[in-house]
Amino acid sequence: MIIAWGNFFGVPLDVVLSNEQMTPQKAAEIVAGGIPNSEAKLIQFAAAKAYLSLSKYQSTDVVNGNGDLLAEHVKGNVIANQKANKSSNFGKFSKAEGTVQESLGIWPPNRGAYGPVEKVTLPNGTIIDRYGSTKGTFTSPVGIPFENRALPSYSANAPYNVYKVLKPIDDVSKSKILPWFGQKGQGTQYELPKPVQWYLDNHYLGEKK
Repeated sequence: MIIAWGNFFGVPLDVVLSNEQMTPQKAAEIVAGGIPNSEAKLIQFAAAKAYLSLSKYQSTDVVNGNGDLLAEHVKGNVIANQKANKSSNFGKFSKAEGTVQESLGIWPPNRGAYGPVEKVTLPNGTIIDRYGSTKGTFTSPVGIPFENRALPSYSANAPYNVYKVLKPIDDVSKSKILPWFGQKGQGTQYELPKPVQWYLDNHYLGEKK
């Protein structure tokens, strides 16, 4: 599947990988090297991250209880995306990797947070919104552009609702949003402790028509 994605981008990954077998260690080294400049290396970088995500549950290190590799992978994801955001070729990197992430269902690390996570209380009158069903917990301040939410592209067709806070909601995780799925992110997200539906049922939230 990974080789097929390389062909889709016009750079066959069996060529990019130079006949060397991809291993978790090799993939981790590629990711740790940061964002490359050439197209071939860019696809190799995306393939390495996809490989790590696909193999993380099959890794003998993880099965044997050694989570160091997986932990370093998650850390590397955060660092790499922070670097990507500052690089001049972020748009190109984002498009290539984002397509792989979305197609393989690779969700961002750290609950999608970019940088520190702050615990806050949403006061009465706060207006928030959400793309997706009321079963989810992630919301944003109303009006954050779609691209700044770093959601999969298909989420643009998901139900969109705006809510007003009727009673203070405590223990909300507030953070910036990590660039992902080919979207630039860096908007603000509020992760509620419970699904949106719970707050509707218990009159903490009211739906704005």
